[in-house]
Amino acid sequence: MQTNNGSESPSDPTLINDLLRQSSFASIVQKAQRLHKIDQILPALLPGGFAPHCHVMNLREETLVIKVDNSAIATRLRYLESKIIDQMQPFPELQSVSRIQLHVRPTISLEK
Repeated sequence: MQTNNGSESPSDPTLINDLLRQSSFASIVQKAQRLHKIDQILPALLPGGFAPHCHVMNLREETLVIKVDNSAIATRLRYLESKIIDQMQPFPELQSVSRIQLHVRPTISLEK
């Protein structure tokens, strides 16, 4: 909505894309996009059958944080950590990773 002098009033709606381009949101959007891309790469680096039970939570400095569904998967991945990190090297998004941190967070089914 424009005022009589042609300027926009403070109550005018702002497009979501305009908000996301602002510097305060842009860094959040970039990090979310980066984590999403890493989460798409992760299944190729894991042993067979593990992918549905592992999801990227964060990347902090040199540590990749992964949520796993149970402690058995976490234990197996801890043993394979150095091998998985070596497999990350061809991916520019993951070349800085030197440590994997695992968080056991069981998936809760809402079905009864």
